[in-house]
Amino acid sequence: MRQPLRRVVQVVGLGAALCLPMSSGIASADTIDSAQIALSVYNAKDPEAAFNQLSPAEQEEFAARMQTWTSEEVSSEFKQVEPTPEELAAMGPDGARAGGCWQQYKYQKWRDIGMNTGDTWMTAHWCHNGSRITSYRLSDQGGQGKLGIKYEGLGAKYANNVGWEVRQGQTFKFKIGWAHANPCMQIRGGKGLYSFRANCNMS
Repeated sequence: MRQPLRRVVQVVGLGAALCLPMSSGIASADTIDSAQIALSVYNAKDPEAAFNQLSPAEQEEFAARMQTWTSEEVSSEFKQVEPTPEELAAMGPDGARAGGCWQQYKYQKWRDIGMNTGDTWMTAHWCHNGSRITSYRLSDQGGQGKLGIKYEGLGAKYANNVGWEVRQGQTFKFKIGWAHANPCMQIRGGKGLYSFRANCNMS
């Protein structure tokens, strides 16, 4: 009588094993890998067509990545320059002797997963009379899209003159499909000095 009982127990045990959930494989198959999605677009012969063929959820993932591009400096040139007549007048009688005028040129590459998605450049100008900023401006702003990303021109421009320095920022517009990127270059200039930030935080 004991032998048949053992067979029943073994069969019941096998049935219990077959009923165990297999959720781990299903979860991994449903996981969206945003880096792989980006690579599938950037490496395509027609990146915009590849973007349009993504599912809505995959397009959202790609669009989110466009807000997190990183910046890499390509070229930079800082120098003191002669003031224009208008800049000289704004500096006051002793401004040119006590202060001066400077300009800073910057060329940046923007990247996603290490791939160059776009370039931007601009020049900032400012004058200081020894105690405060008296004039400032931006010039020669431009950009270029890469890997199927289209450059669509200049976006918003920002400035914050805090007296001892001026902070000037420029956004640049990039697009693929309906997804947008708006990276910002910011140059801060004071008396004989400057700094750069890859954002438009003017505080």
